[in-house]
Amino acid sequence: MALVPTTKLEAVNVCLTNIGEAPVTSLDSGLLVDAQVASDIVDEISREVQSVGWNFNTEVHTLSPDTDGFIHLPASTLRADTVQEDARFNLVVRGRRLFDKDNNTYVFSSTKKVELVLFLDFEELPEVARRLIALRAARTFQERQLGVDSLSAQNRDDERRAWAAMLDEEAASSDYNILTGSADVYRSVSRFVYQGGLI
Repeated sequence: MALVPTTKLEAVNVCLTNIGEAPVTSLDSGLLVDAQVASDIVDEISREVQSVGWNFNTEVHTLSPDTDGFIHLPASTLRADTVQEDARFNLVVRGRRLFDKDNNTYVFSSTKKVELVLFLDFEELPEVARRLIALRAARTFQERQLGVDSLSAQNRDDERRAWAAMLDEEAASSDYNILTGSADVYRSVSRFVYQGGLI
């Protein structure tokens, strides 16, 4: 059988086997409690990891106001920031719309160039991201269900290696260039000052 990238089912089973539970064969309705908790944690960690903003889930779009002047964001938006010629505008995400902090309004009269960090389904992620999410979810699941320190230490070692692989992949796929894109490089690299756990 040919191997394929990690599926969400496999990520859930990594969580379950990490506490000695039997794997499940499907994520359809009717999951046992532990499997449902593991599935929820995989989703939670996926949002956490993707919220950092990586090359694979970051896109630049020109967004136009609707007839009321509102600029609506895609439902999957995790973060948004104006870029390029619109970088000077102090816009933030409120709900699913852009808000102009300087003018205290949701109403815009022109398009805005916006960098969006989007939440992707698990199966749309590159393998390095799937692996990191699976391992971090397994550690989180074990700590919440059992709280065994020796398992946590081993899980953290695996997670550190997955985090390093994720950073390597990001550097390779992003083509950072300090000579031609120093502002972009600074913003991209600075987001890797990880604030939630490992680094």
